[in-house]
Amino acid sequence: NAVIKNLDLIDVDVSGGIDEDGNAVYSSVVGALAGLVVRNTDIINCSSTGNVTGSILAGGLVGEVVGSNISDCRSSASVTGSYWGAGGLIGRAYGYDSPNWGNDYCYVSNCYCTGSVMSYIDREEVFLGGLVGWIEMDYARVFNCYSASTLLDRYDSVYVGGLFGAASLERETEEYNVLNCYSICDISGGVASGGLIGILMKKAGFTFTICNCYSASSISSMGAVGGLISFIIGYGEPEIGYGEPEIGYGEPEPDLENVVIISSYYDSDKVPEYEGGLHIDKGTPKTTAEMKTQSTYTDWDFDTVWGIDPAKNDGYPYLLWQYPEEPEEPEPFQPWTPPKLEPSWWEGFKLPFNILELDDDAPIAIQRNFKEIEHFINILGRTSGEIKDSIGQL
Repeated sequence: NAVIKNLDLIDVDVSGGIDEDGNAVYSSVVGALAGLVVRNTDIINCSSTGNVTGSILAGGLVGEVVGSNISDCRSSASVTGSYWGAGGLIGRAYGYDSPNWGNDYCYVSNCYCTGSVMSYIDREEVFLGGLVGWIEMDYARVFNCYSASTLLDRYDSVYVGGLFGAASLERETEEYNVLNCYSICDISGGVASGGLIGILMKKAGFTFTICNCYSASSISSMGAVGGLISFIIGYGEPEIGYGEPEIGYGEPEPDLENVVIISSYYDSDKVPEYEGGLHIDKGTPKTTAEMKTQSTYTDWDFDTVWGIDPAKNDGYPYLLWQYPEEPEEPEPFQPWTPPKLEPSWWEGFKLPFNILELDDDAPIAIQRNFKEIEHFINILGRTSGEIKDSIGQL
């Protein structure tokens, strides 16, 4: 496996497929770290700031991730995407089951974004995501992540989501697709804008599951608006690899029953009353005050995964890894003080001079080493005066 770790990219300025007049002239997949990451690559503890622009896919860290893992990464870059999508961290992410390559998942974990993502052209098949622009969930999982990005669709024509602009599913999966994630984004525009997902494209009969997630994103849009998911559709067969996503109602009709939302909530005070999508009963609406109350979150793990504190994350739940506990400072050193002994303890005590072979100069030797004897006796609690008296009696 290839590993890239502990790399900080500061003030990048990366663009591809855009000419000097701002026109998209060729296909490009662009990221601050890499355009394309394929097969068994681990990207760990990397970050980016600056500007990233791509004509096809753009990601704050990676343009496209295929069958690889992204963990403990972050980006505050400003990302602009054109034809397919743009994400605060990744433009597009997916795993695969290939007869030639085998089966490789794409995992995104313990990551976050705080930059901005916006559309470059007026085109419907563009996905803007606070974390990932477009994610294919057949062999991909996202957990323990959050986005606090600013998302802007300048043309009111694209799909915008606090985590994913678009998520797609065309096979049954046994695990949660999205687990322990949240968004606190500022979302403007979009033909469909969701607190977590702009548009969910799935085939009938397959279950898409969100568990223990929430959105406190502020959404301003004249299109379809959803607290968690703004639009759910069936869709035709997409071409594998670089085929364009086919947006539109397929056969059968959208399978809403198999979109399972478990203990997941959105701040209803931040979502407009107009909801034009097919998502109305997905997610549990709560007021801002309720969203900042631990008892709202049924069966959430507030011991090892989540925390909640009025002084952190604006009062909303946060992931514990966001605020690591500082190690406890050791207790200050306390020098040992010998105990005071009662004078009666010394009755009958004699210095051990009998072990010395004394000659005529013995008193002089004892005097010469008086300091050492005084130190020894002081430890035992006697005074220098008593020592002198003892020497005088020798």
